[in-house]
Amino acid sequence: MDFQSEFEYAAGYLYRVDFSKSKTSEIDILSASTRNIGGLLAAHNLTDGRHPIFLEKSLELGNMIYAAFDTPDRMPVLNWRWKLSKSAKYQIRYKDLDPVMASLSLEFTQLSQVSADPKYFDTAQRVIFRLDEEQSKSKLPGLWSASKTGISLHCGLPRILSSIIYRSNILYWEE
Repeated sequence: MDFQSEFEYAAGYLYRVDFSKSKTSEIDILSASTRNIGGLLAAHNLTDGRHPIFLEKSLELGNMIYAAFDTPDRMPVLNWRWKLSKSAKYQIRYKDLDPVMASLSLEFTQLSQVSADPKYFDTAQRVIFRLDEEQSKSKLPGLWSASKTGISLHCGLPRILSSIIYRSNILYWEE
């Protein structure tokens, strides 16, 4: 199957996409990172960088999402009202640290690798360190409790572990 014309159309369409003009007021940053940034970075990698728009748009979106970490404790707001960040207002997230945030580390690590800008990796690493710190407080090794309610356990463990494994693969993979 030859989808070259469809691919070229999609790549060309990206030049008209402006993430800053979204009609939605709130962004699910985990979904935006894994689906959007992850997809753009995958396209960049699969084309060996021949279409710079994939990297440009992944960095544009990465910079938008980076602002979701502008909180007092530097942990991200998961459902982020991105238009408020323009008014320089902090958004407060609930106290619990959601372990699913580890999935951000994969895309942010790769953004640092392809852009040579360490800010994305530093941000992702801060989340990983914080998750490790919280995990050490738990009486159930390998599980994170939800201190907000005190009665539930986080079920995103497979996603967390796969993100950490994939991240270590891209950090230490050699051609």
